[in-house]
Amino acid sequence: MTHEEKQRLIACCKKQIAQFEHCLEFFYVGEKGLAEFIVDVRSELQIQRIALAALEAEPLRYLNKFSDVCVSLEQQPNASEDESVYQPLFTFAAPVALAAPVKIPDFRIYCGSNVKYRVAKDMIAYAIREAGHEVERYD
Repeated sequence: MTHEEKQRLIACCKKQIAQFEHCLEFFYVGEKGLAEFIVDVRSELQIQRIALAALEAEPLRYLNKFSDVCVSLEQQPNASEDESVYQPLFTFAAPVALAAPVKIPDFRIYCGSNVKYRVAKDMIAYAIREAGHEVERYD
């Protein structure tokens, strides 16, 4: 992807984000029939934000495709320009820590029995803990 193509995509993402944010200002969840629409708009907004972050990300290092050596721009100043030799390497942001423990709501009426409810709640708590978050103690 050329620099110009990348800049056009960045501009497109920014425009889409602005349009989705503007759209959300005029609707509220209380209106019947709009809840699903708002969820869709929020999902699209999040997708555009992720795409924009990916496009604007700067590589941490560059991998030489032939020698498998990682270098920084300080070590190899032309690494960002020579795509035939160097592949840019990026990192992911660390997961965001939640300020308070996650409280699992009571959804017993949807389970049909206390046993199913208990198993489901334990599975949900396990998944939350595996994601690195604390779960509020429950009975």
